Order: sequence, then C-alpha cells, then structure tokens
Amino acid sequence: WFPNKVERLRAAATADPDADMLAHDEFETALDGRRVRKDLHLLHSPDKPLLPQLFRGCFLSTSAVAVKTALLKSVGGFDATLPYAQDYDLWLRLAPTARLRFIAEPLSLYVLRRGAISDNLDGRRLCMRRIMERHRPVLAGLVGPERAAAMALRFALGVEWNHLRALAARRRLGAAA
Repeated sequence: WFPNKVERLRAAATADPDADMLAHDEFETALDGRRVRKDLHLLHSPDKPLLPQLFRGCFLSTSAVAVKTALLKSVGGFDATLPYAQDYDLWLRLAPTARLRFIAEPLSLYVLRRGAISDNLDGRRLCMRRIMERHRPVLAGLVGPERAAAMALRFALGVEWNHLRALAARRRLGAAA
C-alpha cells in the first residue's frame, strides 16, 4: 500500500457515503520485473450494472478494494472451498447490490511472484470455469438467458485465451533465463 492509501479511501468514503465498495488503480510488477500502471477505473462504467461488467472481465484486485463490513457479511465473505480466484467469485457475489466507487489513482503495488496462488495456471483456469457456471444464472436474470449464454461463451473463450497468453509468457521468461 502506498502511504496515502488509507487517507484517500477515507476521503472517498466521506465524499460518497452511499458507496459500499471502493476500488482504486494500482501498479503491477510483472514476473519479468517490469512495472505497469493498471488504470482499472477505465474498465468500469458507473452508470451500468456491475455484474455484467465483471462477467466480461475482472477489473478489481483484492489489494485495491475496500468493502463495507455489512455488505461483505451479507454474501458470506470469501468462499474458502474455491482453491483459486476466491476474490473474483466474491466480486461477482457482491456485484448485484454493491455500489462501487473508483478512485482513479494508483494506491498500491501488486507484485506477481512465481509459486503464488495466481501462478497455478491450470488450477486457476478450471476454477474460473466453475465460477462462471455458478454466476451464470444470476447474470441471466439481469440480461436474459440468450445474452447470458453468449457472455458465458465469451467468458470461457477469454479464460482460455488468457491461459494461452500466460503459458506463452512463461515460456518466453523461461527461455530468457
């Protein structure tokens, strides 16, 4: 966390007391050591329902989100039965009722590491499929069954595409080492 993170979260919560979920941009240090600014707020449309947006792709990071306790408890917190992507599942469960406000400023640094939970590409891929099927009925209630089926297909293809990109990046890094 950057030194001003808590102060900025507190100011955002005071400025918008109806928001029960705050998020901010962050920097990410990739496995190859590059630092990338992630302007996550650009992926969020505050005037549109949050669930379909998150179903298209996760733009929230555990280290860049603060949630009011009451909202977090109302959905049961993290699902400890999921071996991977517990945070993404939580965001999807919060999305139907959450009032998200973004702070368009990086307030933390996320560092990717070999051997971390997100580094298990096969496990993460299988878990993402499970999460998609779990949340598809809720999405269908918002956008209709046909559109939800199309979004689920895009989601599954996106998971596979990201998996292939991550494998290729891992091979490149291995070859460079």
